[in-house]
Amino acid sequence: MRNIFLLIVTFSGNLAFAQQYSGVNVNRIKGKMYKDATAFEEYHQFSAGVNLVRSLNYAGDVAWSLKPDKGYAYRVVIPGMQFEYAYNWQRIAIHLRYLYEKVGEQVNTPQLQGRSSVDQSTYGLGVHYKWLYRDRLRLYSGITLGSSVQKVRESAASNGYSNTSRTGYGSIQLIALGIQYKFSNFGLFGEAGYGTKGLVYAGAFYSI
Repeated sequence: MRNIFLLIVTFSGNLAFAQQYSGVNVNRIKGKMYKDATAFEEYHQFSAGVNLVRSLNYAGDVAWSLKPDKGYAYRVVIPGMQFEYAYNWQRIAIHLRYLYEKVGEQVNTPQLQGRSSVDQSTYGLGVHYKWLYRDRLRLYSGITLGSSVQKVRESAASNGYSNTSRTGYGSIQLIALGIQYKFSNFGLFGEAGYGTKGLVYAGAFYSI
């Protein structure tokens, strides 16, 4: 009986030591894995940016062309200027966006000579997911849905025609890849995607 009791005590001690050693190893591994990670934080972010001219589009279609038709000219008066507020929680950001842009078109053909200007305001609500979250660097993807209001002023020199019209329609922006880099509370960002904002969009932000 005494031998059995000693055997049980010895086995229990070895088991307790193994569990303690295993726990130390697991903690070391966890520390190594998350050493470079950043704790998630809740914060508000304000940003302003601009579309690159060649990616500007409106009315859901790309307005510029590398080889425009003869007699047709397209000019960007105000590139897509966007202002945004975003609420960030964990890896998720919910944002409100306002985008304004203005373009001018001119047609000069034997059949028609005229000008038109297009003002567009876009309002959107979206979400993006940060799939890389570091102290300074963050990578994300997302989607924005909203509506656009387009005001078109048309005039034709040949017959004195002039007209102003307003059109509303839905808008969408898919963000394939977004990059944010923080210096302190200030930072820079860039996005590549497709939709109302165009193909490439970049700017600066401030977070509190």
